[in-house]
Amino acid sequence: MPPASRRVDLAAVRALAPPLLAVLLAFGVTGILIVAAGKNPLLAYWSLAHGAFGSWDRIAVGLNRATPYALTGVGIALCFRARVINIGGEGQLALGGLAATWVALHMVPAPRPIATLCALGGGVLAGAAWAGLAAGIRLKRGVHEVLATLLLNFVGLLIVSEVLQGDLGEPGSGFPQSPLLPAASWLGRLVRGTDLHVGVLIALAAVAVGHVALWRTPFGFRLRILGASAPAAAYAGISPARALMSVMLLSGGLAGLAGAIEVLGVHYRLIDGFAHGFGFNAVAIALLGGLNPLAVLPAGLFFGFLETGAVAMQRAVGVPTPRALGDGTDRRPATRVTEFLAATIRIATPLVFTALGGILSERAGVFAVGLEGMMLAGAFAGVITAFLSGSMLAGVAASVLGGAAMAALAAVATTRFRAEQMVTGLAVNILAVGLTSFLLRGLLGHGEAPTIRVSPLAAMPVPGLASLPVLGPVLFSQPVLTYVALAAAVAIYVFLVRTRPGLTLRAVGENPAAAFAGGADPLRVRMLAVTCGGALAGVGGAVLSAMGLTAGRGYLALAAIIVGRWMPFGTLLACLLFGAADALQLRVQGLRLPVSSYVIQMTPYVVSLAMLAGFGRTAQLPAAIGTAFARDRPSS
Repeated sequence: MPPASRRVDLAAVRALAPPLLAVLLAFGVTGILIVAAGKNPLLAYWSLAHGAFGSWDRIAVGLNRATPYALTGVGIALCFRARVINIGGEGQLALGGLAATWVALHMVPAPRPIATLCALGGGVLAGAAWAGLAAGIRLKRGVHEVLATLLLNFVGLLIVSEVLQGDLGEPGSGFPQSPLLPAASWLGRLVRGTDLHVGVLIALAAVAVGHVALWRTPFGFRLRILGASAPAAAYAGISPARALMSVMLLSGGLAGLAGAIEVLGVHYRLIDGFAHGFGFNAVAIALLGGLNPLAVLPAGLFFGFLETGAVAMQRAVGVPTPRALGDGTDRRPATRVTEFLAATIRIATPLVFTALGGILSERAGVFAVGLEGMMLAGAFAGVITAFLSGSMLAGVAASVLGGAAMAALAAVATTRFRAEQMVTGLAVNILAVGLTSFLLRGLLGHGEAPTIRVSPLAAMPVPGLASLPVLGPVLFSQPVLTYVALAAAVAIYVFLVRTRPGLTLRAVGENPAAAFAGGADPLRVRMLAVTCGGALAGVGGAVLSAMGLTAGRGYLALAAIIVGRWMPFGTLLACLLFGAADALQLRVQGLRLPVSSYVIQMTPYVVSLAMLAGFGRTAQLPAAIGTAFARDRPSS
């Protein structure tokens, strides 16, 4: 037997090997994409390194950038350790920055340490409160924390935008931002002559405390037991509800602290969109660090310096950084009830396709968290193909393939390699955002962000029915894909309820071991279900590519599935309700009512949360959803 010191060394190597291999693989794949874009990968990587470490100022910028990543990543790592999937870091961070700004601007004048600590404390409380709201919705109404935190992300970001349009905004600035904060509230500098602030030390302290809390305290022991085995935790008398609320408050507080540090130490004011990307990147950082607080620190530093150098790399060789796809939306204002109802059905169409795909996946026992990424992959493939070929039919076919390809990645990871389904879905979403943005700018925009517009889907009136009063313009003057979506809901209902393959799929989602004993192959069923679900989500992306891309539609589709209790007709009704909320907010903006557009934009997300809170507790998940299956053993 090898000595203990050697065993520790081998364990450390095994723990570090996967993330290092992942980083090397990422650089290798990125190099191939850079070559495909007609650029020199060696020059690109040299510019990346020089931009990150070329001077003390660049190093300071990288350390500052890594600080919120480390803080938010530690909180998310602690949550994931307990199998609490907190994806709300972005909203928690944004509201932390908002609270710190409000405290700094409105508190009684005080000397620097006190003013700074009060502002930081406000950020911690705001982030913890926002995470606690999601935890409360989870515990009281049975809404999964993934959906609750994701939807609250959008609401939190819109709250910041709304506040900056009001009393907290700086008049005449030309950009949504607050006035400059009092100097007494700013974070102090660590190195004179640089921008390096003391928030770096706060992040180091948080990493150390998080490590000790996870491995040396009863609180961390409870989190680890919950994450390893819920039955063992119950046997030990550990309260899952108390642990969930505690770790969510802690994680939200760290994210809020990160937002406060970003405001007080980098911008010295609240700026609209300052939190963009921090929350979702922090999830990747926590996973790259193996959910170990100490390992989160180098992962956060890696991301911080990577982003710092990426700016220089783009300037040097024109390698693109992510940016959204162009918008081809037709947003003509409507005033009549029939136009509103017709718009409701039209806007609900991509949700219907995507939600139906999610039903297939989740009925087979695989969480459909990656629907957003599958929609985006479908939208990208459809837009590019329609643009190059001039054929909308070819674009729709490409959307089907794009969504199915992205779904196949998730299917292989979750079925063959038994990867955690929630995390895999989030990884698919992140991959889709980065890959499509890179390809759009690198292959078509030559490093710039091209705007590719496609014509809105033309209405196809049904002869003899389109002329009916009210029902004609509402139901029978829609684009052809809307008719296909309604027909697909009927077809999938018949498939699930009336056919042998559909009953087999449902059996796999309820008890894969019993289905396997009956002659079915649960792995094959799940692979097909997830891939076909991705193809349907890709069609939803095809519709969005013609309507204009809207962030978060995949998550709204997930909410519709839960509200509809995993059945097509109930889900269809939920999609129509969400479509009505979206159509309403678009039309209210055109009426110039005394309501901010940001408040109106919150409507679909707030309605989703309200409906989930109302129906979530009574909705019964498929019994085996989230449970891996292997032929040699029923579950793990």
